Amino acid sequence: MKKDCDLEIRKRFIQDFIEKMKHVDREQGALLEKEGWFYKETAERGVMFTFGKVTLVRRCYMKNGERRYPVDEYLGLIPYSHYSTALLCQLAFTKQNLSCRNAAQYFTELFHFKISKDTVCKARRMANQLYKENQEHGFFEEELFIERII
Repeated sequence: MKKDCDLEIRKRFIQDFIEKMKHVDREQGALLEKEGWFYKETAERGVMFTFGKVTLVRRCYMKNGERRYPVDEYLGLIPYSHYSTALLCQLAFTKQNLSCRNAAQYFTELFHFKISKDTVCKARRMANQLYKENQEHGFFEEELFIERII
C-alpha cells in the first residue's frame, strides 16, 4: 500500500518535472536566440534521477559549430551521461563500505527502481577521477569538488 502511494507520488512529481523542464527549455532557448544562437533540432535524452528515470525532450541550439542544450545546462548534466549528477553523488559517497553489488541492492530498495552494480562502480570511479584531478592541479577545495560533481 505504502509503496503504491510512493510510486503514485513519484509519477506525479516526474510529470510536474517534465512540464517545468519544457518551460525552462522555451525560456532559456529564447535567451539563446537573442544572443545569436539558432535552433538546430529537438532531441530526447533519458536520464536517471534520484526520483526515477525521465525522458527529457530538449532543444539544441548552434552557433559557430558549437552546440548547446539549455535544459542540460540548467540541470548541470554531464554530456553523454544517463545519470544526474545528484544521483551519481549519492551512489559515489553513500555506503562506501559496501561492495558495488550490495550498494546497488541498497539503492534499488531506497529509490524503488533498478540500479546496477556497474552504475555504482561507474559513479565511484567518476568521483575518484574528479577528486584526483583536483588534487593533481593543486587547487583542491572541498566546496569546488562538490560543486563540480553536483
